[in-house]
Amino acid sequence: MKAVFLKAIIVFISLFTGSQYLNAQSKADANAVEKFVQQTMADNNIVGGTVTLFTLEEDLLTKGFGKTSRAGEAIDTHTTFNIGSLTKSFTGIAILQLRDAGLLNLNLPVVNYLPAFRTKNKELSNKITILHLLNHSSGITTFQGNRTQSADYYAMDALEFAVSDYQNIKLNHNPGDHFEYSNANYQILGLLIEKLSDNSYENYITDHILKPLAMNDSGFEPVSNSAIPHRYVFGFATPFDKKISRTVLSQGGIFSSAADMKKYLKAILVKDTALISQRSYDEIFNGSQPGSAQMGFAGWEMGPLNYKGNQVKAFWHNGSNPGFKSSMLIAPELGLGTFVSTNTDGNYDINSSSPFVFGPSYMMMGYPPPNPSPISGFLTILLWLIPIGLSYSLFQKFRKPFKKKTMRQLIISSLLTILICYFTAIFLPGYFGNVGLKSTIRFEPEVGYLLLSVTLLATVKMLANWLLNFTKANNKT
Repeated sequence: MKAVFLKAIIVFISLFTGSQYLNAQSKADANAVEKFVQQTMADNNIVGGTVTLFTLEEDLLTKGFGKTSRAGEAIDTHTTFNIGSLTKSFTGIAILQLRDAGLLNLNLPVVNYLPAFRTKNKELSNKITILHLLNHSSGITTFQGNRTQSADYYAMDALEFAVSDYQNIKLNHNPGDHFEYSNANYQILGLLIEKLSDNSYENYITDHILKPLAMNDSGFEPVSNSAIPHRYVFGFATPFDKKISRTVLSQGGIFSSAADMKKYLKAILVKDTALISQRSYDEIFNGSQPGSAQMGFAGWEMGPLNYKGNQVKAFWHNGSNPGFKSSMLIAPELGLGTFVSTNTDGNYDINSSSPFVFGPSYMMMGYPPPNPSPISGFLTILLWLIPIGLSYSLFQKFRKPFKKKTMRQLIISSLLTILICYFTAIFLPGYFGNVGLKSTIRFEPEVGYLLLSVTLLATVKMLANWLLNFTKANNKT
């Protein structure tokens, strides 16, 4: 009996001291993060951002940095940012709530609840289950899921509008065959929430997630102290004034603050059953669902991370909308959570907000922060020599005597131009960004306008060749 008692005391002391060490180490990491954040903002011309780092025992760092705009107010812990695809976890929670209430079955096809839903090959889309949507294994591709990414549609039927558009796409494989991230999945889930709750998506999320967790800063519209989005153009952060479309509502429409996201992540870490059932938390944390090895479940990515020599399971997601970028991470075994957001975004420029957004989570988990190379930005600037060269060539064509081309030369030149236009207007945006040219302009204006200018100038030069050839031929006759 005495030995058992002594062993219990030793275990208690080891757990207590281990927890104390973890908290002390985490605090040291958080101090390093704050210095890193300040330096990274200065190095990358970042307008503003917000960070929360915490364990279940204490707040390590919850702070705003920079301003809402160049001439705006200082950012604090209640300043809201659009969190992009982090919204998907809220959509996932809402679906699990509806399942917990007995209003849906995850294993049943979507058409059981949305009879009008279909793709071109209806026999395949009829097999898509709600579980396939949650796990990104529906068969709808990343590119197809971005069809309405640049839509400016604000009517209350926006999700219905977005989902009805999938009747124009064709599934390339059977639902459940493999994982492929697609915004379409969470647009469909958003519409499902509206239909089953007989309410708007905004009202459902507000009433069933935001209000119960007292997330009083959060919502679906920018407010007076919201951060203004900025996009990089030649390294300069420039404001973006477009409103976020309701078509992206359930995949990326929420605005939230560091203070509110800490409440949200804590509720999930402690498995607050006022939000969803223990069964639902088990499905998220155990990764027992099909497809979960790659995506986790219900809007979370999942994987093992090496935390200071020990392997732990972590859950995370990243998000972006034009001018905003965010990330969140939880490590349940450590009771650790992080959330970072900025109102400055761009991936192919001299500057980058990626180190700011991902660095704090990396550092808290014991990894060095990412340090992306500026080569892509300098390469983008270098590529502007192409439209400059095309403009000069076009100028010279009308300035100097025109040498008439044969019909064979004209046809070959025109086919080459069409190939270049396809490459710049369709292939490159789709291959590298999984979006169309319009969305590329919206998310990465520098790259988008570069591709657009090459496309337009090449087309004008081709038409000029035909026009001048035709004019010369007529002059000779």
